[in-house]
Amino acid sequence: SLVHAQEAALERSNHLSLMQEMAGLAWFTIDFESQSVKHNEAFVELTGQAASVFSAPRAWQAMVHPADWPLVRQTLNELRHSHMDESRTLELRLTLVGRQRWVRASLALVRPLSEHGPVRRQLYGVMLDIDELVRSREQTQRWIREREMAGSRERQEIAHELHDEVGQILTGLRWQLEAVKNAVSKAPMGSPGAALPLDHWIGSLDEAHRTLRQIAHRLRPPLAALGLRVAILKLGEEFSHRWLGATRLDMQVEDPLPDNDEWRVNVVLGILRECLNNVTRHAQAQRVAVLATTPCAGLLRLTVEDDGVGMDLGLALAGSTLGLTSLRERARLIDARLLIDTAPGAGTRIQLEAYMNGHSHDPH
Repeated sequence: SLVHAQEAALERSNHLSLMQEMAGLAWFTIDFESQSVKHNEAFVELTGQAASVFSAPRAWQAMVHPADWPLVRQTLNELRHSHMDESRTLELRLTLVGRQRWVRASLALVRPLSEHGPVRRQLYGVMLDIDELVRSREQTQRWIREREMAGSRERQEIAHELHDEVGQILTGLRWQLEAVKNAVSKAPMGSPGAALPLDHWIGSLDEAHRTLRQIAHRLRPPLAALGLRVAILKLGEEFSHRWLGATRLDMQVEDPLPDNDEWRVNVVLGILRECLNNVTRHAQAQRVAVLATTPCAGLLRLTVEDDGVGMDLGLALAGSTLGLTSLRERARLIDARLLIDTAPGAGTRIQLEAYMNGHSHDPH
């Protein structure tokens, strides 16, 4: 009977609440009809807020960091279009008094049992404090970044030394051999040195010089060293010639683009490469457009949009699609905002917004 079902559901709910309390999880529910909020004590400890605060309009939005609110809005939209009781997990920052705190939140729309009237939907959420974990991860990323930058500088220095020092020595040797060759060519037949294999030696020097230039070129970061604008154009040109086939590529790239942080430039190029890879492999598009602009000082806005087959974003995210996972992980490396707009048959639009000077993304 309905009463027995309600009692069983209540018992399961109490059991779940007890387990969450023991695990230190903060939970809350929002009834969309009454706008009432329920939560446990761990929620108050985590957010520093009580239920009475959330009676004010947009109180939830005010608690979420502005840079993370688009992700929350996108997640809620995915839940509205998903099957009931499906959940989504995301990492976001809460704006608390005097500081920010990273949390991992799992959200789900649930349908509570009701004896009378239409079935109401409630948002159910569980949050876990991951602030120390994220800050430790950011510290590790900074260390990796510093090591990569140091390695990049070292490779460039070696490349310059190979090109400038060793290259000049080889060039000087070649000139000397050319002079010896000219002198030998004027010597009478049968005289000492007339039969020296100078052409072979000169050929060997030329081969050594070509090899040296190739090594020096490989040691230099070929795209990032050119600057972000030129690198984006060259990457697009490479994909257009080698991989996109009949797909037309349209590019609009502002001049200049912020690119004084080589590590961030490399991450952005990796995101663009992954977007174009996805177009090549999955989109079946006739056209793809790449737009790179600078809305304000230091901010890069990169948009990749195609007219292909699109996808069900909810299913793609639930299936942990490698391409989308890679995009999100790369965007998180540089604290960037990544928005994905797609639907079956409607193409795909991916937009990245990142501050290239190392500051956190904050639209305000």
